[in-house]
Amino acid sequence: MFNTPSEVIKMWKDVDEPNFRLELDTSHVYLMSELGMLQHTKKEILPGGQLQFIEMCKDKIGLVHIIDNNGTLYQGITSMHNAFGTGHIDFNKVMPALHDIANYKGEWWVVDLVFNEDAWNILKDAKEFIDVLNNKYGDY
Repeated sequence: MFNTPSEVIKMWKDVDEPNFRLELDTSHVYLMSELGMLQHTKKEILPGGQLQFIEMCKDKIGLVHIIDNNGTLYQGITSMHNAFGTGHIDFNKVMPALHDIANYKGEWWVVDLVFNEDAWNILKDAKEFIDVLNNKYGDY
């Protein structure tokens, strides 16, 4: 329903409740901020892409879903969640931006393998990828 960066931030501001936080999904953010997918109003692509949107979310994020995306949708309705390393998201830029720019201090990252028919088979590789991220950026 809210698929432009400005709509997401406006919704957050309109709710205006201290406990209302955004759930940031790296796959959705990539498609929204860099490709303008599923935007029903005027297309809004950010010049700074994901990192610019993450900056717009400073102090607004309650939970992060991390997963890769290769620029595709699942059945034309939502972002595809590709195995780590098979998409276009640069987690070595996204993860420090979440911490240093957006000020995300959550204790969790949700690894979102939805829409993967072989999720159980790629789970081990996802865990190894996350272990590397945790070693680099795990001071959340």
